[in-house]
Amino acid sequence: MALDKLGDNTYILRGSPSTLIYDDGDLVYIVDPGHGRKRAKQLSKHVDSFSKPHVILITHYHSDHYSLLSLGRLKGRIAASDIDEPAIRNARIRIALTFGLPLMADDPLLLYEASEVEVDVTVKPGSRLGPLKLIPLPGHTLGQIGVLSPDGILYAADSLFGDKVLGNYGVPYHLDPCMALESLKSLYKLVDSISALVPSHGPLASGDNMYRLIELNIERLEDAWRLISELLSEPLSISQLAGRLASNYNVDLSPPILLLLETAIRGYLACMRDQVEVVVEGAMLKWRLQRR
Repeated sequence: MALDKLGDNTYILRGSPSTLIYDDGDLVYIVDPGHGRKRAKQLSKHVDSFSKPHVILITHYHSDHYSLLSLGRLKGRIAASDIDEPAIRNARIRIALTFGLPLMADDPLLLYEASEVEVDVTVKPGSRLGPLKLIPLPGHTLGQIGVLSPDGILYAADSLFGDKVLGNYGVPYHLDPCMALESLKSLYKLVDSISALVPSHGPLASGDNMYRLIELNIERLEDAWRLISELLSEPLSISQLAGRLASNYNVDLSPPILLLLETAIRGYLACMRDQVEVVVEGAMLKWRLQRR
């Protein structure tokens, strides 16, 4: 797969996730290398063509964004946000945060290999890594960062998704939907100053399509919020909520997808904590809207 040139010095290797590459002259920066042996072979070939040392930046702790590093084909220094770094280094922490269960790293319920990576440099969201501006985009994880290149390309990580991903998952996965919504709104303020918006999973957007992509994700978050509120007119367990949401959005009822959906629902319930109450029915913990 060829590299697409997006700016004077910015390239994208498309995939799920896509990988951003920025050539700074003396160094090459690689953002979210991805996962899998095929991807490792493709990426290492492109990186070798630059014939320069490289730095690898991980935008957040989900394994699909960096697990190929465990194959050893990329040897650059690794950077990540100081907030997400412990979960990148420790698979048990990452799994518990992502799925809400302390599963073992080889559990078949996991969607991707749960690699562990030692981070060489921790960075703070809002700071810089060389020429790259690190944009705070919390919500999907608490320490997620986006990357803005000097030539106006914004890699938005998993702060937003394309149509296909939203269709497959129904409710977009975010650990904290409240923060995710604020991050999406913050992207509006950057659109006029950038030339392209690149989600990790989905087609890149430019011009008016950048607004449409942001609005699509805001609408889906707010729609899920509305639907959860309507469903909680009666007491429901998290599993019952997940089943009804999956049915509404025609989502595949596979165990890994439902686990992610249940984790996302817990995030919504935390955001709605002043509106919902917990009840016990038939030895089952359930949630409902507070009765006024």
